[in-house]
Amino acid sequence: MAPCPTFEIGPFSPADADAPGIIVFNAVHDSAAAFHRIAQRQARAPAAPAGPAWVSRLTAERTFVARQRDVSLGVMPPDEDGYIDLASVAPRISEKA
Repeated sequence: MAPCPTFEIGPFSPADADAPGIIVFNAVHDSAAAFHRIAQRQARAPAAPAGPAWVSRLTAERTFVARQRDVSLGVMPPDEDGYIDLASVAPRISEKA
């Protein structure tokens, strides 16, 4: 069995730029492809979220980002109670699970 990769989970930072949006888009369109029709995936993520409004949303939601060697691998926005209900993970990582 291969060793588990080491990663850190920390708060979203504007330095993360648009990486979380790309992760969400790829998770919806690649990782979830076997579970949802294209119309459902298009409705959920028609494009990778990006830009100042996206950064403001992630900052306001106190979003967490999983990183390995400063590369973003996952994004986890907490719900109103602070619990993580959903995690979007880069397909290359979710395929290893």
